[in-house]
Amino acid sequence: DDMGANWEKWSHDEVYVPRIIRPEEFVGFAVDERELEKIFREFGKDFEQLGLPLYDFNGRVFWPT
Repeated sequence: DDMGANWEKWSHDEVYVPRIIRPEEFVGFAVDERELEKIFREFGKDFEQLGLPLYDFNGRVFWPT
């Protein structure tokens, strides 16, 4: 609410929720296909440890392969 009526324009790459979401509550992550490799290089071990799949926005699975 604090971001005003156009909040979705300011948060297109972020998710705001009213409570803490534990990693085990996630079912996967969708990322712009141009960013997949960069994201996986940085956070791949986290995805592997948590067993979370990584998708592009078209629903194609990037990891696990």
